[in-house]
Amino acid sequence: MLLANVTVAKRILRQFPNSACLRKHPPPSLEQYDPLVRAAASYGIELRVTSSKALAESLDAVSTTPAGRADPLLEVLLRMLATRCMMQAAYCSAGSGPPPTYHHYGLAVPLYTHFTSPIRRYADVLVHRQLAACLGYQEAPGELLVSQHVERICEHVNERYRSAQAAGRASAALHVLLWFRRQLHQSAETRDQPWTLETDARILRLLANGLVVFLPKFGFEGVVRLDGGPESWTHDAESLSLRSQGRDKVYWVLGACRVRVKIVQDAIGSEHVRLEMIE
Repeated sequence: MLLANVTVAKRILRQFPNSACLRKHPPPSLEQYDPLVRAAASYGIELRVTSSKALAESLDAVSTTPAGRADPLLEVLLRMLATRCMMQAAYCSAGSGPPPTYHHYGLAVPLYTHFTSPIRRYADVLVHRQLAACLGYQEAPGELLVSQHVERICEHVNERYRSAQAAGRASAALHVLLWFRRQLHQSAETRDQPWTLETDARILRLLANGLVVFLPKFGFEGVVRLDGGPESWTHDAESLSLRSQGRDKVYWVLGACRVRVKIVQDAIGSEHVRLEMIE
């Protein structure tokens, strides 16, 4: 599939140097990788981020390190953090920038498009029309020869893709709520006290007075709000830690914690999942 997409990208770019529909993925800056590199270093792991290939090889090797062998979740968590460092891939018209900007960082190829991707329907249709014109099966519609027009189409497809991602996240959050609510109703039939669940979590990100945590048992991410406002906590970017002003509590990125899962209602009666830190 990768070879087919690369080959088609080369062919339509040769025929339509100013309007070929391509898929680009800009590389992240070294500064964007800094939290990931620091988090790995805190476990004695050196991640090389000079290229996507170097990063992939470094992540593959995590499970062979002493820390990786002792903590099977470590590789998974580092891969999650690496994904958050990435820029978002996007469709573009060939005439929208110089050839170096067409590079796809994630796939480590200089040229790419979506010719064989059935989940990206409209981009496929656009590329198929351009390829059909290249091969003489049909004439290219006039608008597909104009860079500005193709770029407008690409921007619209990118916008719809982002909307689909947001809908997917909302759907996942809803199903997580429904699953936990079923547990609530089942336990309410056998117990008098309100249902809650306590589970292990790992810290992915630090907020001003909270944490973004991952619940491995459920594959679920959520926010834990900590007691006190932002002024009650000190964020140390060097050690990737969040420390209380009394210095009796400290949390680190990738560190383990224990959280309580509850279902609560807001002021208008909408239910949502709330995570609370277990002290």
